[in-house]
Amino acid sequence: MISLVSWSTNNGEDVAVCDPEAVAKKLNFETAMEDISAICDTLIKCTALHDVARANLANGMALSGWIDRQNRHIQALLDQRIAVVRSSLISTITNTVEPMLLEVIEKKAIEDLCSALTILCEGNGKNVCKVYVPERLRERLEVETKRQSLNCEFAEGEFEELALMSGATRIQTRMQTFKQLMVEALQE
Repeated sequence: MISLVSWSTNNGEDVAVCDPEAVAKKLNFETAMEDISAICDTLIKCTALHDVARANLANGMALSGWIDRQNRHIQALLDQRIAVVRSSLISTITNTVEPMLLEVIEKKAIEDLCSALTILCEGNGKNVCKVYVPERLRERLEVETKRQSLNCEFAEGEFEELALMSGATRIQTRMQTFKQLMVEALQE
């Protein structure tokens, strides 16, 4: 702290006297006033900047909240559109692949059934094996059994599966189960 009092010796006595020159030397009023003015300006500017920063922070937080809401909304729309496209794509692929897949499954089932028929016919001699077949597969199976000279009798099956009966032996395909598993795999 700056002292406004100077000590002087007057008539041999040590006395505290307010010496204007000493005070002027210690406190340069002009410089002090300039310093005070600069400090006040800085304080005002800092206060203004603080207010601006606080307003920007509030605006930034509001803007940040709006941006977050828009991002969530856009993400929800995007997820919805992706789900629609995915569903459509899966449906298209399934509708395209399913008939081809069914054709392959049925062809393999007919081949496997004819292989089993060959083994049964060899063991049965002249006995006729009875084959239950869905109407849609009957012609293909008849062609294949004639080609392989297999002795069998055909009857319409009650299910969509091929079934072979010879004595106590019963063989049945699981084409529909396999087809369903393949379609489910396509949809995943």
